[in-house]
Formats: sequence, C-alpha cells, structure tokens
Amino acid sequence: MVRKPVLLLEGRRMPFAKLLLLLLLGIVVGRFVVMPHWILLGIPYLLCVMLIALLVLERWRLRVSQRIAPTLCYVFIGLLGVLVMAVHQPWNQKNYFGNATTIMLIGIIDDEPIEKEKTIRFPVKVIAVQDGGLQQRVTGKLMMTVMKDSVGVQLFSYGDKLQFPNVSRPVSPAYNPAQFDYQRYLAHKNIYRQAFLAAQEVSVLAVGKGNPVVAFALRVRESLVEKFSRYVQDEYAFQISTALIFGYRTEMRSEVLQAFTNTGTIHVLSVSGLHVSIVFGLLHVLLRFMDRWPLGRSLRFCITLVAIWSYVVLTGMAPAILRAGIMITFFVLASWTNRHQHNLNTLFASAFFILLFAPQMLMDVGFQLSYMAMLGLFTLYPLLNNTVDVQNKYLRLFLQSIFVSVAAQLFTAPLALYYFHQFPNYFLLGNLFIAIPSTLIMYVGVALACCPWSMLNIWLGKALTWLINWTFAGLQAIDGLPYAVWQGIDFGPLELVSFSLVLICLIVLWNYRNKSALFIGLGCMLLLIGASAWRTIDKRSFSGIKFYNTQREISIGVFDKGKVLLLSSLDSLQHAQLQFQVLADVQQYRSAENVQYIHLGSGSKQNREVEVLGKRIGILENAQRNPESLQNMDMIIWRYGNFTPMESVGHSFLIFDGTNSDRRLTELTEQANELGIPYYILKDNFAYVWER
Repeated sequence: MVRKPVLLLEGRRMPFAKLLLLLLLGIVVGRFVVMPHWILLGIPYLLCVMLIALLVLERWRLRVSQRIAPTLCYVFIGLLGVLVMAVHQPWNQKNYFGNATTIMLIGIIDDEPIEKEKTIRFPVKVIAVQDGGLQQRVTGKLMMTVMKDSVGVQLFSYGDKLQFPNVSRPVSPAYNPAQFDYQRYLAHKNIYRQAFLAAQEVSVLAVGKGNPVVAFALRVRESLVEKFSRYVQDEYAFQISTALIFGYRTEMRSEVLQAFTNTGTIHVLSVSGLHVSIVFGLLHVLLRFMDRWPLGRSLRFCITLVAIWSYVVLTGMAPAILRAGIMITFFVLASWTNRHQHNLNTLFASAFFILLFAPQMLMDVGFQLSYMAMLGLFTLYPLLNNTVDVQNKYLRLFLQSIFVSVAAQLFTAPLALYYFHQFPNYFLLGNLFIAIPSTLIMYVGVALACCPWSMLNIWLGKALTWLINWTFAGLQAIDGLPYAVWQGIDFGPLELVSFSLVLICLIVLWNYRNKSALFIGLGCMLLLIGASAWRTIDKRSFSGIKFYNTQREISIGVFDKGKVLLLSSLDSLQHAQLQFQVLADVQQYRSAENVQYIHLGSGSKQNREVEVLGKRIGILENAQRNPESLQNMDMIIWRYGNFTPMESVGHSFLIFDGTNSDRRLTELTEQANELGIPYYILKDNFAYVWER
C-alpha cells in the first residue's frame, strides 16, 4: 500500500509561496544594494509597462501568454519588492532630514512614548526643517530621548507635533562582541538617527496630528490600562496582565521578563496569534446564536472581523498580531464563501501583503519568529500528530500540546540561537504549565476590560491577581531548576543556514520519504555540528585580554582557556551596563556564576596597576608623579586626558578611552604619532582585543 503524504506541498496549492519568495528577494536587494538614482526613477515606469503587457496578454489570451505571462509576473513582483524597500532608505531620499544643516526640525510623534525613571523616549517622523521663518518639507525618522525636567514632567503623546533643535546624530553601533546592536534594531525600523534633548528644548506646536485610528486605539488602551491599575493592585500582576492582554510593556520589570524568557514562554507576553485566536474563539461561541437569523451568519462574520481588527489596532499592530489578524480574516472569508483554504498558502499570503505595505518588517525579529513558529505548526505539527492514534481525548490533548510546543520551539530555535545566544532547556515544561493559566488569564482579563460594574470588577481583579501570581510563581520555580537556560551560545550565520536546511530536509523526508532529502539533511547536520564544534573549541582555547568599550567606565576581560576574570570600575557583575554591553560576550567563554569579578573602584581618580597573563596594565587617571615607572608597563589605559608626559611611557601600548574629550584625543594622538608610540582609540570604537 502506497503511503499518502500528510502535507500537500505542491506548488499549485500554494501560489503565494513563489510570489512571497520573489518579493523577499526584491526586498533584500532594495535593502542592501545601493543603486543609482536613475534606476530607482525608472523602476516605476518599467512596472507600469509590465502591468500593461500583462493586461494585454490576459485580455487577448495570446498563444505566447502561457509562457511569457508567468515570467513577466515574477519579474514584476521582484521589481516591486526592490521599489517598496528602496524608497524607504535614506540614501535614496534627496530630501532626507539628516542631510539638512538647518537650526530647527519639526516632526510628529510616531508611536506611544515610553516613559522611564529619567527619560521619555519615542520615534519622531520628521516632516520639515526650519531656518528662521522658512520651512522645507523633508522625510525620515529619528529616535528622540527627552530628559525629564527636575521641575516638572512635560507630557508627550502620540500625534503631537514638535519643534526641536537639529542636534540629531547617527545611532551608534554595538562596540563590543556579542552586544545587542541597537543601531541595527533601529535600522530595521527605518530609523538611522537619534537625538538627546532636555525637556525645555522641545516645544509642542499641536496635538492630534497622527493617524486618528491609531490615536483612538491608544486612548482606549490607556483608559483600559488605567482601569486595570485600579482593580489589579499587585505590581507584577498588573504588568503581566496589561502586557498579555493589551501588549502594554512599558513598565515591565526585568525579573518578570527573565522568568518568561528563561522558561521559553516569552511569547505569552507578546500579543500574538494565541491571543487573537482566543478572542476569535470567544466571539465564535458568543455569536453562534446569530446563525438562526436570515442574515445572521453574514452579520456574525462582519462583527467578528470588526472585533478582531479592533483588537489588532488596540494592541499596537505588532508583526505577530498583524499576521494573525490577516490569517483569521482569510479564514473567516473562506468560511463565509464556503471555500477551502490551504493553511500554508494563507500563511504565505499574509506575509506577502504585510511586506508589500511594510517591507521593513522583514528585518524585524518578532516578524521572523512569528512566521517561523507558524511554519512549524503547519508542517511539523501535523507530521507529529499523525504518528500517534490515541483514543482517550484527554491524553490526545496532552500529546497535542506537547507537539505544538515542540514544533514551534524547534522552528524558532535557529533564529533564537542566532539573535539571543541562549536556549530554554525546560521550554516544554514551561509551555505545558502555562497553556491553561494563560487562557484563563486572557478570559478573565477580557471580562474585566468589558465589565461596567465596579463590584464585579473588584472580584475579577482579585481573581486575575491570584491567577497571575500563581502562574508567575510556577514559572520562577521552573526558572530556578538546575540548567534551566543554556546561555552564551555562539551561533553564527553558517549555523543558522545549516540548521534551517536541516529542518526543511526533515519535513520533506518525513512527508515524502525522499532519499535526497535524507542525504542533504545529513550533510547539513554534519556541517552544523562541525561549525558548532569549531566555535566551541576556538572559545575554549582562547587566551587573551579584551578591553571593552563601556563609555567612561573601565571593563577588562581576561580569558585563559576557559577561565574568565572580569575587572571593572562598575560595582558588580549584575550592573545593568555590564549586563547589556559585556556579559553576552563573557558568557560565550564561561557561565556568569563562574566568572571571577574584581571591582577596580570608582569615584575618585587614582592611578592603578594590574598584572594579568604576564602583562602589566597601567590605568592612568592623574598625571603620574614618577613617570619613569610607566616604562615598565606593557599597556596603559589613558583616562581623563591627563597631562603625563608621553615621552615617559616608552613603547607601552596606549589605549585612549571614553573619558578623553575629542579635542584632547586629537592632541594625544598627534603626540603619539610624533613619538612613534602605538595606540588604540577606544572611544566611539570597537573593543580592543589582545590575543596571546
């Protein structure tokens, strides 16, 4: 008996797969290839010609149309991808605000401001430059950080029209190995410049200049968050409930994020397809009675679509929830018209339309993780589910929950390892534990948001608080288990590609029993193992010193074949600056709890000396009274622009860090060049690595 494939992966069943692939190719070209301006101007005209040709071929159904039309259509989609991405790049915009030298800028707040203890941060869509009484229209975005005024806090809201000084500067890249690249993160949002301003430097010219639908949704969410703050008194319960239900994460505590991240359940805090499907299921049950009316079924579908998209807008239209909204829309329309839909084709179609109107989302990590998770659910999950035939429905539901977690986690693993360099070892336990509580939290939260009676709201708030605290305690217990997280994983592009190919070959092999997929998959697996082994051996055998760029602070990593010593002027290894800038690299050599830490002291300026790996390192903060002693140093960290005679350092290697002013740096480098003394400028530069 011939075994039938579980998955129907034929191209004719998934027309959007090929269209999406061509659009992706065009977007990548438009993002990374700098093209002459005349080519970009010519692409729209070429697209118009191709569109007319396609219409002519379709209208007269010429004999050659069957051969020419598909090729013409594919080229059209590829060029369209190039165009929609290229027009957003600042180097292709003649009126980009970053090229202006005017005194003032005018812009509109483009998203909900995020308020922290000392700052308020938000993206600004710059619409004009102003010099005196003259204004000129410009394009582009910047990330603005406003320092809070000590006298009072100026309120900013989405859609406010602002006037502020033109002091923007390019976003700094990551200056340390494995550090989170904030420059790349903002670039994926088409933001390439940032500005740091005092509150009194920013003037609000007008309000309500943003998208009225988004503004209304943010006002509704703000009122709902304020309602939750009244009835959910516990801090952790309030943060988790507003994040889970409304996507509101501006006040999230680090320990909450850590517990969800380390247990592989962080997706619960990001409003996604899970939340939209819960809302859809609730609407389906509540509105089922309408099918008895003459036009009740159509009315039910309309109400469902309006409610779903209202929730999508309310929660911020993140990539995952946009994908879920579009997919549910396709599902509702298919049910409405009694047509069958192919899950994978629907998935590809949703990605196609999102990227067509917002091509920069392709670079968004949330977008990539969301679609990889769904790809796992639509491919690996049916294969896993087909392996067992369990009659007991409770056991079947339990196994299906396991299969869902395994499929989603396995398909998101390559990206998670590549971007975050860690893996939650107890992801299966965490997801099984949180499956039912998160659904209950969602239902109780929706009830609290909609309920108009204060007495009932009090009890709903108490129930929600108890549910969340119990769930959070369980996740913390899982996080506290030994070896809960595998951190410091060095996972590069080669491993990302090979792991992804292994998953593709696994699906093809399992579904079609294809021998070629077996051999290709084994080859990719060997490549993955080999690359990972080489990286591990390279890290374990490394012996050297790294001078990290932590702005005005000192951070020196000493690595000796698996042993790690960290010296810093910051007070502890748990300091936020070390956690953000240094720890990701250190953990690739040694787990954080096994790192030896030495505090170098901070505050008063003093000269110090340390000896590591046979190298004497001097830390020069004041003018040296006995400059002759500097000649015995192998390396000297030159700080605060001190005026020690440079002739006294001999041939020591000099490192100029971020405490030196730009003017003083120019003087120091000129002196070093004249004397032939080797040096490295650490300020605004990548970490310096010395390898033994």
